[in-house]
Amino acid sequence: QRQGNYAQLVQYNLPAVVRLLDNLGEGYYATLLSITPLGVELQLSSSHILVSQAWFEQYWSGDFTLFWTAPSRFKNSLKQNDKGELIRWLDRNISAVLGEKAASGAKFDWPLMKKVMRFQQQSGLSADGIVGPQTMMTVVHYADSTVPKLNVATHLAEDK
Repeated sequence: QRQGNYAQLVQYNLPAVVRLLDNLGEGYYATLLSITPLGVELQLSSSHILVSQAWFEQYWSGDFTLFWTAPSRFKNSLKQNDKGELIRWLDRNISAVLGEKAASGAKFDWPLMKKVMRFQQQSGLSADGIVGPQTMMTVVHYADSTVPKLNVATHLAEDK
């Protein structure tokens, strides 16, 4: 669960439940399905609607909940000196995004920390070298092709 702005939703690029406010300031929820050049696609109950970015930003409270699945051994963060197979997975996937060769070790060492920082910077994240939930979400986004993404308007055809 997060509080944020439109640019952050675009950056996460994941479906989300968003809290909207009606004209009286009463809150209600919708599922954010896609963000396209045509606008923002929402699902309200059983209806799909397409609204402009301006409308969305006017009525959106800034509250959202993202749905994603972390790797099974991920707790809250990965940082320098951590060890294990999850570190090997992290290095392999970050290296692939950066177009670099993965190391063969399973320790979060200084070279991996520098690689994480380059990945974070390239992804528009705070480049602190610690893999917290936001960085892990981004790694999973690149690593798992089955993760739903917002930038593909797959739901619009259903209404036609």
